[in-house]
Amino acid sequence: MEGVTGGKSAHLTGGDENKVTSMDDITVDIGALSRKEAEDLGVRIGDYLHYNRIGKFLNSTKIYSGKSVDNRSGCAVCCEAFRRLVEENTNIDLYLAGTVQEELGARGAGVVGNRIQPDMAIVVDVTIVGGVNGIELSQVPVETGKGPAIKYYDWDPNDGMGINVPKHIVRMMEKTAEVNNIPYQREVLMHGGTDGYTLAKSGNGVATGVLSIPQRYMHTAVGTVHTDDLENSVCLLVKCIEDNFESDSNYSHT
Repeated sequence: MEGVTGGKSAHLTGGDENKVTSMDDITVDIGALSRKEAEDLGVRIGDYLHYNRIGKFLNSTKIYSGKSVDNRSGCAVCCEAFRRLVEENTNIDLYLAGTVQEELGARGAGVVGNRIQPDMAIVVDVTIVGGVNGIELSQVPVETGKGPAIKYYDWDPNDGMGINVPKHIVRMMEKTAEVNNIPYQREVLMHGGTDGYTLAKSGNGVATGVLSIPQRYMHTAVGTVHTDDLENSVCLLVKCIEDNFESDSNYSHT
């Protein structure tokens, strides 16, 4: 079902009415002339809305923009890495999980961790970039097109989500990138969290690393990523597993 959002005509507005409309005051016009017509079309209280936007590459560049790039890009990276690893017949048990409700306390990741109880986990998510949209590089020293970011630490003061990635996991990921000539960046994020928060404390504790894909315009319908960052994320994820994991590996928090 399609609809449009409108507002009071500019001919009839003034003062505060000219400001951005709050979410509570936005209406969606689906062409119905009454409540009954809307209900007959299938509309119910509690229905979800999303932007009707088709993703695209911007002007034949390697920059892709679309809705839900957070975290479809992470899913794409994991699926491609998993495909390559399966072809290599890696001698370890691998689980690929697309988790839910990360924005509500990373609930799905906690369930996955408790159910599988892995020896180690690597979370793949997007992260904020600097140098655009008024975000200074001194504030966020992660850039688009310069490779995935290996997370050291994150913390969200609003909900307490955060992870201090074990040093040996960080070093393993950095060394793997350097040996294989994969560009990477380092990340400390002070205003956000990931599924690593609940995975790390699931079961008896899981050694958890986080690989971050640089994304412009976080939490909008125009999330933007560089395909080189996606490919390098795949390569680093694959090499981290191929070069460092054996069937009897023990990646505890020690």
